[in-house]
Amino acid sequence: MRPEDRHAWLVGEIERHNRLYYVEAQPVISVFDSFAYKKKGTVQDILARIQDPHLDDPIARVAREPLRKLRPDDRLVGAYRLLVEQGEDPTPFRRAILAALAYSDPNDSESQQLQRMIREHGADWVLHEWCRLERI
Repeated sequence: MRPEDRHAWLVGEIERHNRLYYVEAQPVISVFDSFAYKKKGTVQDILARIQDPHLDDPIARVAREPLRKLRPDDRLVGAYRLLVEQGEDPTPFRRAILAALAYSDPNDSESQQLQRMIREHGADWVLHEWCRLERI
């Protein structure tokens, strides 16, 4: 895939993820109900910002540090696991994980490290060894 095609695909996945996030966040919030209650203003603020179609959030900021976001208990893989455990559809997080694997920014050392890991070992290895996912 050409870099510009990869970039366009990634932009599409992030936009699709942002649109679906509010709907998909409901099962996650219900699991952490007491947390959501204590942090209600914070959660509502985040959901309102994600739904704002005029939100200008550069991809470089949203996607930066993909290795951190792909840790087993961090925002992407952790949410994916939680949805699977709750019997909910994890598709938006699956797509976000795959988009994170495709992300490459020469100015982001983590994205470059991730791309090296994929070149040397393959994406399945990264999913298994880094994300601790048996399958996705």
